[in-house]
Amino acid sequence: MNREEYYSIGEVASLCNISIRTLRYYDEIGIIVPEIRKEGSKYRYYSKEQMLNIIIIRKLRCLGVSLKEIKDIVSESKKRGFIEANPKYDVEGAEAAAKLAALANVVMDADVTPDDVDTTGIEDITKEMVEEAAARGNVYKLICRAYR
Repeated sequence: MNREEYYSIGEVASLCNISIRTLRYYDEIGIIVPEIRKEGSKYRYYSKEQMLNIIIIRKLRCLGVSLKEIKDIVSESKKRGFIEANPKYDVEGAEAAAKLAALANVVMDADVTPDDVDTTGIEDITKEMVEEAAARGNVYKLICRAYR
Protein backbone atom coordinates (compact mmCIF):
# COMPACT_ATOMS: atom_id res chain seq x y z
CA MET A 1 0.00 0.00 0.00
CA ASN A 2 1.35 3.39 -0.96
CA ARG A 3 0.59 5.39 2.19
CA GLU A 4 0.47 8.67 0.26
CA GLU A 5 -2.52 7.45 -1.77
CA TYR A 6 -4.63 6.35 1.19
CA TYR A 7 -5.93 8.03 4.30
CA SER A 8 -6.61 6.51 7.71
CA ILE A 9 -10.09 6.68 9.16
CA GLY A 10 -8.96 9.47 11.52
CA GLU A 11 -7.53 11.53 8.65
CA VAL A 12 -10.70 11.05 6.61
CA ALA A 13 -12.87 12.01 9.58
CA SER A 14 -10.89 15.22 10.02
CA LEU A 15 -10.67 16.15 6.33
CA CYS A 16 -14.32 15.36 5.56
CA ASN A 17 -15.71 16.73 8.83
CA ILE A 18 -17.40 13.47 9.75
CA SER A 19 -17.10 11.32 12.87
CA ILE A 20 -15.11 8.10 12.98
CA ARG A 21 -18.22 6.44 14.42
CA THR A 22 -20.23 7.48 11.33
CA LEU A 23 -17.52 6.18 8.98
CA ARG A 24 -17.55 2.84 10.80
CA TYR A 25 -21.35 2.74 10.49
CA TYR A 26 -21.20 3.54 6.76
CA ASP A 27 -18.73 0.66 6.42
CA GLU A 28 -21.03 -1.65 8.38
CA ILE A 29 -24.07 -0.91 6.19
CA GLY A 30 -22.04 -0.91 2.96
CA ILE A 31 -22.41 2.71 1.85
CA ILE A 32 -18.68 3.48 1.99
CA VAL A 33 -16.45 0.45 2.47
CA PRO A 34 -12.77 1.29 2.97
CA GLU A 35 -10.66 0.40 -0.03
CA ILE A 36 -8.06 -1.21 2.24
CA ARG A 37 -8.52 -2.95 5.57
CA LYS A 38 -5.41 -4.25 7.34
CA GLU A 39 -5.86 -7.91 8.24
CA GLY A 40 -4.28 -7.96 11.69
CA SER A 41 -5.30 -4.55 12.98
CA LYS A 42 -8.51 -4.05 10.96
CA TYR A 43 -7.36 -0.46 10.31
CA ARG A 44 -9.38 1.18 7.57
CA TYR A 45 -7.82 3.19 4.73
CA TYR A 46 -9.73 5.27 2.21
CA SER A 47 -8.80 6.61 -1.22
CA LYS A 48 -9.25 10.19 -2.42
CA GLU A 49 -12.12 8.98 -4.58
CA GLN A 50 -13.89 7.59 -1.53
CA MET A 51 -13.43 10.89 0.30
CA LEU A 52 -15.21 12.59 -2.58
CA ASN A 53 -18.14 10.19 -2.12
CA ILE A 54 -18.16 10.81 1.64
CA ILE A 55 -18.47 14.55 1.07
CA ILE A 56 -21.35 14.00 -1.37
CA ILE A 57 -23.10 11.74 1.14
CA ARG A 58 -22.68 14.37 3.86
CA LYS A 59 -24.27 17.00 1.62
CA LEU A 60 -27.18 14.68 0.82
CA ARG A 61 -27.70 13.96 4.52
CA CYS A 62 -27.77 17.72 5.22
CA LEU A 63 -30.57 17.96 2.64
CA GLY A 64 -32.55 15.36 4.59
CA VAL A 65 -31.92 12.37 2.31
CA SER A 66 -32.03 9.13 4.31
CA LEU A 67 -29.20 6.60 4.24
CA LYS A 68 -31.52 4.05 2.65
CA GLU A 69 -32.37 6.54 -0.11
CA ILE A 70 -28.68 7.32 -0.63
CA LYS A 71 -27.84 3.62 -0.83
CA ASP A 72 -30.69 3.06 -3.32
CA ILE A 73 -29.70 6.11 -5.41
CA VAL A 74 -26.06 5.04 -5.59
CA SER A 75 -26.95 1.46 -6.43
CA GLU A 76 -29.44 2.41 -9.16
CA SER A 77 -27.13 5.09 -10.57
CA LYS A 78 -24.30 2.59 -10.88
CA LYS A 79 -26.59 0.12 -12.65
CA ARG A 80 -27.70 2.79 -15.12
CA GLY A 81 -24.17 4.08 -15.68
CA PHE A 82 -24.75 7.53 -14.17
CA ILE A 83 -22.10 6.89 -11.52
CA GLU A 84 -18.99 4.84 -12.06
CA ALA A 85 -18.40 1.94 -9.71
CA ASN A 86 -14.97 3.52 -9.33
CA PRO A 87 -15.06 7.33 -9.14
CA LYS A 88 -11.47 7.48 -10.41
CA TYR A 89 -12.78 8.89 -13.72
CA ASP A 90 -14.36 11.81 -11.86
CA VAL A 91 -11.16 12.58 -9.98
CA GLU A 92 -8.99 12.35 -13.10
CA GLY A 93 -11.37 14.61 -15.01
CA ALA A 94 -12.22 12.01 -17.68
CA GLU A 95 -15.92 12.01 -16.80
CA ALA A 96 -16.01 15.81 -16.92
CA ALA A 97 -14.26 15.78 -20.32
CA ALA A 98 -16.84 13.34 -21.71
CA LYS A 99 -19.76 15.44 -20.46
CA LEU A 100 -18.19 18.67 -21.69
CA ALA A 101 -17.58 17.21 -25.15
CA ALA A 102 -21.18 15.98 -25.35
CA LEU A 103 -22.58 19.36 -24.28
CA ALA A 104 -20.28 21.29 -26.63
CA ASN A 105 -21.37 19.08 -29.52
CA VAL A 106 -25.06 19.63 -28.81
CA VAL A 107 -25.13 23.25 -27.63
CA MET A 108 -22.28 24.73 -29.67
CA ASP A 109 -22.43 22.41 -32.68
CA ALA A 110 -18.80 21.49 -32.00
CA ASP A 111 -17.12 18.41 -33.37
CA VAL A 112 -15.06 17.26 -30.38
CA THR A 113 -14.39 14.06 -28.50
CA PRO A 114 -13.33 13.71 -24.86
CA ASP A 115 -9.77 13.17 -26.12
CA ASP A 116 -9.87 16.70 -27.61
CA VAL A 117 -10.59 18.25 -24.20
CA ASP A 118 -7.58 19.57 -22.27
CA THR A 119 -8.01 17.89 -18.89
CA THR A 120 -6.40 18.39 -15.51
CA GLY A 121 -7.93 16.30 -12.76
CA ILE A 122 -7.78 16.75 -9.02
CA GLU A 123 -5.79 13.58 -8.27
CA ASP A 124 -2.63 15.57 -7.44
CA ILE A 125 -4.28 17.55 -4.68
CA THR A 126 -2.65 16.53 -1.41
CA LYS A 127 -4.07 16.26 2.07
CA GLU A 128 -2.02 19.32 3.05
CA MET A 129 -3.52 21.34 0.20
CA VAL A 130 -7.05 20.38 1.30
CA GLU A 131 -6.25 21.29 4.91
CA GLU A 132 -4.77 24.67 3.88
CA ALA A 133 -7.82 25.44 1.74
CA ALA A 134 -10.18 24.44 4.56
CA ALA A 135 -8.29 26.71 6.99
CA ARG A 136 -8.96 29.60 4.60
CA GLY A 137 -12.61 28.60 4.25
CA ASN A 138 -12.10 27.36 0.68
CA VAL A 139 -12.71 24.07 -1.12
CA TYR A 140 -11.37 22.49 -4.28
CA LYS A 141 -13.73 21.98 -7.20
CA LEU A 142 -13.29 20.36 -10.59
CA ILE A 143 -14.61 22.82 -13.18
CA CYS A 144 -15.23 22.46 -16.91
CA ARG A 145 -15.69 25.16 -19.49
CA ALA A 146 -15.92 25.43 -23.23
CA TYR A 147 -15.41 28.43 -25.51
CA ARG A 148 -16.55 29.19 -29.02
